[in-house]
Amino acid sequence: MKLALALAPAVAASLAACASAPNAPLDAELPQRGNGSCNAAPTQQLVGELAGSDLGSRALSLSGARTLRWLLPGQIVTMEYRSDRLDIVLDGSNHVSAIRCG
Repeated sequence: MKLALALAPAVAASLAACASAPNAPLDAELPQRGNGSCNAAPTQQLVGELAGSDLGSRALSLSGARTLRWLLPGQIVTMEYRSDRLDIVLDGSNHVSAIRCG
């Protein structure tokens, strides 16, 4: 029991570090836009670029998706498919490694 209490602050600090994404490309979510039918093909020209709000806006405009989801390395995400959502997958240096609907 004493060991568990002694480790509690370290565990709490570790979990707090995981809760935030320090390399997240956006400070706030982009507003919903588009007609809702996602087409990722026109966005493939953005693969390799550095993530940011401008890139997110361009990707939404090109895809027609209504919402955008940034996917960071190791991030846990839900697996439901949404036809109105564009997923932008980032590598460890916040460059786009893949773009897909979902």
